[in-house]
Amino acid sequence: MKKILFSITALCTIVLLWAAAPKPNDFKSRYNEAATAFGAKDFPTATTGFEKLIADAEDDPTAVLLVNAAKSVLPKCYFMMGGKAMQGVKYADAEKLLQKSADLAKKYGDQSQLARSNKWLAKLYQIEATTPFNNKDFTTSSSLLAKGFAADSTNLPVALKLAWSYGEMALNTGDAGNYTRQAKIFDALSKTTDSLKTDGGDSVKMTVAEKATKGLAYFREKMLNKLQSGNNFDGMTALADSLTACKLDSALVATLRAQAAAGARADSVAAAEAQARSAADSLSAAQPVDSVQRVTPTPTLQPNEQAADSLTRSDLPQTADIASDSLKIDAEKSAVSDGE
Repeated sequence: MKKILFSITALCTIVLLWAAAPKPNDFKSRYNEAATAFGAKDFPTATTGFEKLIADAEDDPTAVLLVNAAKSVLPKCYFMMGGKAMQGVKYADAEKLLQKSADLAKKYGDQSQLARSNKWLAKLYQIEATTPFNNKDFTTSSSLLAKGFAADSTNLPVALKLAWSYGEMALNTGDAGNYTRQAKIFDALSKTTDSLKTDGGDSVKMTVAEKATKGLAYFREKMLNKLQSGNNFDGMTALADSLTACKLDSALVATLRAQAAAGARADSVAAAEAQARSAADSLSAAQPVDSVQRVTPTPTLQPNEQAADSLTRSDLPQTADIASDSLKIDAEKSAVSDGE
């Protein structure tokens, strides 16, 4: 009896262990459960199911097809959750989910889903950049739009606003790098044949190429005026070098180099004139002592002396005294004459 009970117990243990072990049919059911959740638009549940299945079965040779199928659906789960977050204006969450979708699509070689995820990422950044762009906070708008442009360079509205943001930043600081960035984007857009119409100002609709050409002309004029008004010849040279490196706007480069060279010559002439004036001033200050006009100092009255303008009439010699002194002088002269 004991032997029979032991045998039954052992058999039950074996059955339980077998039931607990992963099996191909178990992977299949788990995949089906995740797929059902995806079909019901329960994307968080579907995401969890597919991720666990891939982690558990990726090294199982009997589950290759199921794993590959799960990998094809998982990026779509994150994509759908990202889209839902965008609809709920939860942009931070949407950015993370769409970026995760793009990363998984790239990892698993799904180029179609990668393009879709990046396209929506670009739209997300475009939406987020609208307020700072309209408020002329071009540092913030350029940062967001640059991410959108990196995700999808075919998004023409993103490209136009990014170029404009760079141009405004260049005008604010005179930075050659930002000017060249806007010129590079506008130059490429000016050659596009896309028929998309955009707001060209004054309720005029323009093609992307027309607006890009207008943008190039606008920032070229504004930047040149800024550099000229400040006599910023070093800035002219830096901008010319930056544009030359990217093979952009050869006409502007020629103008910048000519004006920078003329400015340098003018600075050289001015410096020479200043040096000559300084030398002349030094020679004038170092003349010999004999050539300097001597000035006799005016004697200072002592405290017991009276100034001429303070003398009274009684202080002056009287007429009788003057006559008496004259007689004495005449008598002395006569005596001298007689002695001779």
